[in-house]
Amino acid sequence: MSEYFIVNKDRTVTIPPGVKVVGVENDHNCKRVMFECPRYYDGYDLTQCTQHHVNFINLTAETQGRHNIDDITIDTADESIIHFSWLISSIATAKAGEVAFSLCFNSIDTDGNIEYEWNSAYTGGLMVEQGLFVTGGDAAYSTANYPVGAILLVMEEHNYDPAEKYGGTWISYGLKRLMASAESTEGTAEEATEETTETTEDAETETAEETETEVVEEEKDMYVYVYVRTS
Repeated sequence: MSEYFIVNKDRTVTIPPGVKVVGVENDHNCKRVMFECPRYYDGYDLTQCTQHHVNFINLTAETQGRHNIDDITIDTADESIIHFSWLISSIATAKAGEVAFSLCFNSIDTDGNIEYEWNSAYTGGLMVEQGLFVTGGDAAYSTANYPVGAILLVMEEHNYDPAEKYGGTWISYGLKRLMASAESTEGTAEEATEETTETTEDAETETAEETETEVVEEEKDMYVYVYVRTS
């Protein structure tokens, strides 16, 4: 059974049974989707287009991107058919849920004007399975490719250069303190006066002040380095 995504003459795309799952959350460049497509549409040879793209979106994370197709080949048995692929990036697998895509082939002149553009129909139904992402510690492992604008918090004791690990350009906002939570329990003047038998206002106030208590359980503040990806 063929695992090719078949581009039909009406520009819809048929996804073969059993190939709807394109990855797990944070997968990056480990799944390649193969396409089979007519070479000619209304007499125009799609291999002559100057740009060939897969436009895609993760509908759960609302992350979107464009894959540049650079491996178009002509079928050896039928020259009216072309093959190419889409390498699934972590932009597409940013969150578990549905991924949709369309193909876009166009020709651009020397002035940057579009001379020809062909698009396939919107195709949904591809799925990303739920995964597990862990940061920090010597055993931490991640294939995440953080998009531009992503904010990364790294524990002080596990600090590293995100550009070396994930690529791109990052701005550091330095070491920041995360305030520890504190649990407080206070007695009230009303509670205190219920326990005393003194009848004068002064006595009630004095008793409340003596019996009012405050218990604070302190936790150690945590410090993290803050990074933001800019390109």
